[in-house]
Amino acid sequence: MIAEMTIHDALYVCRNMAPLERREREALLGDFDVEAHAVDLWRSAGIKYTCFDAVSGRAVVIGGVNESFSGVGQTWMCSTQEWAIAVREVTRYSRRVFKSLLETELHRIETLSAAFKTDAHRWFKLLRLEYESTARRLGRNGEDFYRFARLREET
Repeated sequence: MIAEMTIHDALYVCRNMAPLERREREALLGDFDVEAHAVDLWRSAGIKYTCFDAVSGRAVVIGGVNESFSGVGQTWMCSTQEWAIAVREVTRYSRRVFKSLLETELHRIETLSAAFKTDAHRWFKLLRLEYESTARRLGRNGEDFYRFARLREET
């Protein structure tokens, strides 16, 4: 089930963040306060959602899209280890949201992803986000990041 993200959802997912998610955030943010990060995500503008495990009722994914520049949406997501439970539902939901935003408000949706998150890169293809470039040594320890994007005319 997908619902609007609450502060409780953001706190739960961030406190139980999957190891690769934490590693990626640390590469960009350095040592960060998990609870402050959850609050920042919850306070961010734009669309924010939570996907719950249908059996346990626990939040397993939070995500959203916020306008980073005029007509440009920055998509983000944070997940727990139970991400696989939600992948189909989050994929369907993200496709609908991206399509709607690109038809109405945005001309571009983009994201940055650490080079080591290869499963995420395969998932981006399902969302029709295309690899655009490498931000070499963007991470604090020299980690490379990849930029993926989807444009309005590709909807």
